[in-house]
Amino acid sequence: MTYEEIVSFVSKNIKKTAAKKVTQHIAVEFDIYGEGEGAFYVEVSDGVVVVAPYEYYDRDAKVFISGEELVKIINDEKTVTESISDGVMMVEGDNFAVEVLMGVLKATAKKTPAKKPAAKKTAAKKTTAKKTVKAEKEIVEMTKKPESKVAKDIKK
Repeated sequence: MTYEEIVSFVSKNIKKTAAKKVTQHIAVEFDIYGEGEGAFYVEVSDGVVVVAPYEYYDRDAKVFISGEELVKIINDEKTVTESISDGVMMVEGDNFAVEVLMGVLKATAKKTPAKKPAAKKTAAKKTTAKKTVKAEKEIVEMTKKPESKVAKDIKK
């Protein structure tokens, strides 16, 4: 990715609802190394998010990260903690500010495959319920017939 693509990707993946919950002022500078090298900052203030392709000197934290790693974090493929543990991300300053900011920068197109299996489970319960009702009807019918062995056993 180029520097411009990285900044554009970050700008497009701002969760405005999450930003509105941030009550304090947070400013984090991202120094991208490797492909797409450059610096930009993300600032949240009064629920408004600003992404600008400049260094930010009065920041809460400075993050050193590759563009590829930043994309993985925003896409929820990796956590900040995992990236730091792997040694591919370094934070200088307030770690909490970085965690809060990353919550604001999450890919808006989330994968939700969990809803489909839930529908299948519901369908399976209905099928079981239908079989149970059908079995109960058969038992009732069998008890109505006087020659039925089941009916004789029930009467005893």
